[in-house]
Amino acid sequence: MKLNTSETANFRIFYDEADAEMLETVKERIKTTYTKVRHDFLITQDAGKFDFFLCPDVDSFIEYTGKSKENYQDWMVGNADYKRKRLCILSPRAVRDRSSEEMMKVIVHEIVHIAMDSLADADEVELWIAEGIALLYAGQTEPEYISETDFPKLNSLIGEEDFADNGGYDYAGVYVWYFIEKFGADIFKRVYMGLEQSGKYLYPEFEEEAVKEFRKRGNEKEVKMDIKAQFNLIAEEYDVNRKKFIPCFNDYYENTTRLIASNIAEPGRILDLGAGTGLLSYFWYQQFPSSEFVLVDIADEMLNIAGKRFKGIDNVHCQVLDYSKELPAGDFDVIVSALSIHHLDDDEKAKLFARVYGKLPTGGLFVNYDQFCAGCPEMNDWYDSYWESQLTDSGLTDSDIALWKERRKLDKECSVEAETGMLRECKFKTVKCVYSYHKFSVIVAVK
Repeated sequence: MKLNTSETANFRIFYDEADAEMLETVKERIKTTYTKVRHDFLITQDAGKFDFFLCPDVDSFIEYTGKSKENYQDWMVGNADYKRKRLCILSPRAVRDRSSEEMMKVIVHEIVHIAMDSLADADEVELWIAEGIALLYAGQTEPEYISETDFPKLNSLIGEEDFADNGGYDYAGVYVWYFIEKFGADIFKRVYMGLEQSGKYLYPEFEEEAVKEFRKRGNEKEVKMDIKAQFNLIAEEYDVNRKKFIPCFNDYYENTTRLIASNIAEPGRILDLGAGTGLLSYFWYQQFPSSEFVLVDIADEMLNIAGKRFKGIDNVHCQVLDYSKELPAGDFDVIVSALSIHHLDDDEKAKLFARVYGKLPTGGLFVNYDQFCAGCPEMNDWYDSYWESQLTDSGLTDSDIALWKERRKLDKECSVEAETGMLRECKFKTVKCVYSYHKFSVIVAVK
């Protein structure tokens, strides 16, 4: 099977064309994880280049891992082989019992193994330590699934079979987290390298203390990274291409939001239509961190990413919903949307705007950051051709641009003039385009 190729600084990535759309997300997850682990544990050894296979099906996974069909089992979805400098992950498309986000965690898990194996052969490291550090970084340990009364002792997690049967995949990450919290990353590194024995630091109450403290931190939402760092990580992983696709990104999202926010009182409730990964809500949250946010989208996997972006923030809620058919319960002081409504035809837009009007109080705002046509074919061709030339110079790959062209076939753009007319027909008191850059404009409508 012939696969496409791409590269990061440390990995050659082989992937099927059907997985091209997730390539940038995969690359950013690889780069971020590998860099962070090496930074956290001061790993300076030059490990060279690794081959990363995003396997499109089980047969290719078996082939590239070197396993036999007889030894393959359904739970096998990732494999890191430091000695062969090869990492194989089954494409999320080929895994039916795990979401795409769960498979992204598998990628992080295996990248951690690759990074840590430059310190010591994983086969020589205690299993709870080698697996625990990967589970921890991948976010595969959740406080709500941890019991304070029924937890395994470390001496029951020795062999692979006992590790799996006794809850090692649930608790090893907890124990590694607590070990690092209590004794520090340097001691953990020395233990991982075999320079010291873990038994020197362990004591009878260790597991019980670890579980209680982990649950306490989780219940209090004291996440390891602060909110700003959390936002930055999500942005690095998921928003990197958005800046390339939107040449006016900073003015469009950030500066326009500041303009609007500086002229209104703090909203009680803000609704984001077609919120996706929560990018627009992020900019509004920066201005109004005390407002209640409701993010709706038809794509649950996108909202899962938004959930990660706002993890630990009680006043942000995500809801899977087709806003073209209905809006969430209750009224809102501000309703916003970015690069979503242009996928509706004009009749659907008009019906949506009427529903939006009905959800707002007098003085309430609707703000649409969207993509528009120029209003006449000749000027629209100018806009389209210039936009494509900007993308070509942005660092996007040929595959990225080809996928963009396919997605654009779904666009049902109207002109700014047509949309402001629809909004006025809905009886909005004031309707104004407050920002425009070729295809990208922001319309504010005040009830």
